[in-house]
Amino acid sequence: MRDIAGAIFFFIIGSAFVLAGLYIIKSNRRIANKGVKTEAEIIEYVKEKKKENYFYFPVYRFRLTDGTIITQKGDLGTGRKPNKTKENIYYHIEDKEILIVSESELKKSAFPKFAIIFGLFFVIIALASGFKTYFFN
Repeated sequence: MRDIAGAIFFFIIGSAFVLAGLYIIKSNRRIANKGVKTEAEIIEYVKEKKKENYFYFPVYRFRLTDGTIITQKGDLGTGRKPNKTKENIYYHIEDKEILIVSESELKKSAFPKFAIIFGLFFVIIALASGFKTYFFN
């Protein structure tokens, strides 16, 4: 029974990681597909401490299609302060909230891919453990 409980635990954790990774990829693609591509000026980098490390988050200034100028902090920070002053972004207005994703974030974002791989690894362990317990005990 213990082996099955462990297999179920690994399966649930693995599935959660896979679903989280897929959700992030889908969300970013939705913003890029439905959104408007524009060039944003990076006016500063905000330094924030997360646990033990510091991250630098870009603050974008860009113009909407109606001419409104928006200043908004990006969601993805880096461990060291970049030298970029401009970046292509996609923005999408949804429920009065402006969602943005940078073009470089779409191309390089490793976290969702890592989460999917990590989750699949856990699911494989769970299936192998469950298979072994069910057929060989």
